[in-house]
Amino acid sequence: MMPSLLVLALLLPASVAEPVSPAQTQDPPPSTCRPPPAPPTS
Repeated sequence: MMPSLLVLALLLPASVAEPVSPAQTQDPPPSTCRPPPAPPTS
């Protein structure tokens, strides 16, 4: 019942989710959420 075990249990999932979350946000292009800006006609 050491508090260090609790800290490790909380840090381990966080460290694993950190590199995964940015990869998931990079997978879907931003164009899907927002339409790309129209090119200047002039």
